[in-house]
Amino acid sequence: MSFAASPVHASEASSTKQIQCIAHAIYGEARGESRQGQILVGLVIRARVTDSSGNWPDTYCGVVWQKNQFDGVHHPYHSDPRIEQIAREVAAGQHSFPKGWHCVRYFATSNQSFMKEVGRVGGHVFGCRT
Repeated sequence: MSFAASPVHASEASSTKQIQCIAHAIYGEARGESRQGQILVGLVIRARVTDSSGNWPDTYCGVVWQKNQFDGVHHPYHSDPRIEQIAREVAAGQHSFPKGWHCVRYFATSNQSFMKEVGRVGGHVFGCRT
């Protein structure tokens, strides 16, 4: 499954509030990471919005602010044009996970025993539940 398709909620994906929610999460979780790492954090948010399991809210802000998910959003956000551009690109479906990362649904900063690791970028582990 590719996440490079058109936005799920086209009107919401382009709204300033939704873009700011993605940017806030990327900033809080990955501001010190490479552009690739920042994009991947954004893609995890997108994957949750597009997931049909019913486990996640269906808006970017809903996913970002869901309890106990993105700790970085509880710290002040300082506007960063580069991160905001990444957030717009993610919402517009301009990026996709690397090949073989189709199962990515969860994001962690350390290897968790309940996760099947599919890759690492910087200080982040990407994977899915086993």
